[in-house]
Amino acid sequence: MKTAVLCLPALVLLAACGGGGGAGPQTITGATVGAVGLGSGGLSGTPAATPAATGPAHTFVAPTVVKTYNATSALQSFNYKVDDTDTRQQYSQLYAGNAASVRAPTTTIAYDPRDAIFTLTVKDSAANIDNTVRFQDPAHRTDFAGNITPSFGTPNLTTDSVLYLEVATATGGAQTGASNTRLPDAGATVPSGTDVSGLFYQRPGASTRYVTFAGYVRNKVDIARITPNGAAAYLETSYKLERGVFVYGEQTARPDVPITGSGTFTGAFIATMIDNPTLDGIVAAAQPSYFQWIAGASTVGVNFGTGAVTVGLTGTTGAPFRDNHTFGTTFVPGGAAFTAAGTGRIDLVGTGGFTGSFQSAGFTWATGSQTLSIAGSSLDGTFYGPGAAEVGASLRIVGGTPDQRVDILGALTGAR
Repeated sequence: MKTAVLCLPALVLLAACGGGGGAGPQTITGATVGAVGLGSGGLSGTPAATPAATGPAHTFVAPTVVKTYNATSALQSFNYKVDDTDTRQQYSQLYAGNAASVRAPTTTIAYDPRDAIFTLTVKDSAANIDNTVRFQDPAHRTDFAGNITPSFGTPNLTTDSVLYLEVATATGGAQTGASNTRLPDAGATVPSGTDVSGLFYQRPGASTRYVTFAGYVRNKVDIARITPNGAAAYLETSYKLERGVFVYGEQTARPDVPITGSGTFTGAFIATMIDNPTLDGIVAAAQPSYFQWIAGASTVGVNFGTGAVTVGLTGTTGAPFRDNHTFGTTFVPGGAAFTAAGTGRIDLVGTGGFTGSFQSAGFTWATGSQTLSIAGSSLDGTFYGPGAAEVGASLRIVGGTPDQRVDILGALTGAR
């Protein structure tokens, strides 16, 4: 029997700017927001110029008071088991996802500027997630430089304006380690396990002043020795993987949203995706599912007079993240180009912002392409800053082809 070694990612975190309070009247001019991208094994792009601002200072960029923000989030989880016999892969699978609305948030983020403490609460029964994490130790700050890096499945966003925080616990002698390419599988001591939760976010003021995007990663891994009657013992690893993205900030007061004119908002787009078109293969149980990140840019057109909203997304996929026991190829490779287009309408009374759906989405790469058959989709967002200077939204695109598991959950920000 093979002996597997468990070595989960290190516990580390980056706390930085966040928090905030109310904003006085301000004018944004010449705002230019660039795309977020994946670096090596993750995302790539160029940090955008900071929007110019006049008027009294607000507290989102330079927090002065303790504040809790309701975030508009898109979340997914994937629970499954593998064992070290290599006779089967990802069994006991349970996948769930949900994109929350502006009026029914499932994620909150609190920041205390006095002690530089973040508290993230992610509670979404539809996504099968319930987790509260307090990032209070200066050692919770981390990055992708050096020997200690963020844990498995965290996107390496190649802009210095994205900050990382992470915290971990270990039981039964399990070790944490710096590995961002493969999940650990088993430890010398069983039962054992680790639970790593991370938060990453774009520093407010780096490209937008009143809203920002953030992401959530959790890897909970438990290893047990199974001894069947009359058969050899084996090690079974249970994975609870959670991913999510969200936007939060200083929302525009309803009377301050224009009712005439139009604007184009450009900014960042990031999404977490599970894409498995191979479930209808010869051995369905042996066709694994993987999480991948997509990152890039968004363009949101708004006609305040008619209420019409249009959305265009472009991005690049990161490499799929695999555990040590799962094998098989992926359909969408890292480096594939992603595009999507959708429409929506402003409804401040009914939704607190704007809602909509996507009409097209797909991927292209050097040797192939995938056009998604969309079974369901959503766009839920609102305006941020004085005079609706910026936008933020969550989104979801669900594939509709039978015997496939395709689900994209994302978030976007933009300034005009």
